Amino acid sequence: MKKIIILALSLLLLTGCTNKPTSSGSSNNVDNEIKNTITKYIEIKTYTGEDITFDENDTKTFNGETYTRILGEDFNSVEDYNKMINSTFTKETVKYNLLKDSNSFSAIKSDDGKIYISNQTLEHINQYYKDRPLDLDNLKVISKKDDILIVGFTFISETNIEDRPISKLVFIKENDKYLIHDDISKLSYNAVSEDEENLIRKHFNIPDDKSTFIGNFNNSFPNKKYNHSTYGVFEINGKTLTLKEACDINKDTNKVKTLKVDGENIVNNIFEDIPHESDDVELLICYVPEDKANLTDDYIEYSFMGTFDENPKSTKVNNKYIIIPKYINDPGHKFEIDGVYHSSPTFSLPIYGVEGDIKIEFASKEYNLEGAKNDVKLLENANVVNYDHIVKYLTEN
Repeated sequence: MKKIIILALSLLLLTGCTNKPTSSGSSNNVDNEIKNTITKYIEIKTYTGEDITFDENDTKTFNGETYTRILGEDFNSVEDYNKMINSTFTKETVKYNLLKDSNSFSAIKSDDGKIYISNQTLEHINQYYKDRPLDLDNLKVISKKDDILIVGFTFISETNIEDRPISKLVFIKENDKYLIHDDISKLSYNAVSEDEENLIRKHFNIPDDKSTFIGNFNNSFPNKKYNHSTYGVFEINGKTLTLKEACDINKDTNKVKTLKVDGENIVNNIFEDIPHESDDVELLICYVPEDKANLTDDYIEYSFMGTFDENPKSTKVNNKYIIIPKYINDPGHKFEIDGVYHSSPTFSLPIYGVEGDIKIEFASKEYNLEGAKNDVKLLENANVVNYDHIVKYLTEN
């Protein structure tokens, strides 16, 4: 299951949100060199391309997993593959993409100079990218200033192309060539629709040009009735993207609300509006009373934590908690379950829920606690908050 989640996350980051790219500002022309680099990037991330094939007669087993030989101009050997990596990514991010063997699960591995891809990954390729080639005719220049170029792209499918997801790539010029800066923190911000861009430009009085980048942080994960999205406005200086402004948009009313920026983080407006004991905290948490759970079920997405019980007849405790992080764009909070750390399964939504046979522990006191199998430990600087305050906030916003 963990392996599937890792691959699915990379696919989500690659496909982004469901909005069309904007087309305002100067020329959208993307030269052939950029097109070729993006084509290589898609090959690296999806293992698809015109000349990529798989030799089902040549398989290997690594750590109990079956892998199949992958072939292609840049996949025939480890040397060819790493050469492609070095000509695609910036110096800062190339190290994260070079082929390296380890005992842990990875999509591709090498043996005797050959490259093999896991059969599990092949299944995901067929599911996500079969008959969906990269649409090179509809690449869009989203932002361009100094040494930074941001390009939006999408895939061709049997459905209307305008309904397909769009993602974006950040290029940085090194030695007079634009290379992809595969920075996970920047990949988390998707391209925005033209309507969204216009709302944000008007709200912050931003010039209608390509000198800034406006990104949507979490639009891929709508939160039931709490239909809000978070946006960041980045200033381009030299080779750097700097977060300068942020806002929340109520997708039902198009109301824009300015959010605070703390360094590279966006402060969660829900966190600020829910009363809590101290400002020196990073997480708010609330136990959901069983007799009042229906008051927030329409607003909160709950992710399962704890252990799966294969016996349907057993009696299982199912506690629910609502969690509110201080920073919306935090890469994820760590939960410790029986000594094992797990990342937040919710991609840092401004408010989310966890449920399961778990109990939450803080530094000095327990919060809810009978009958659960798993102890969940959170940061010491977390505060317990009142459930009624959360209900009030959600119903009024």
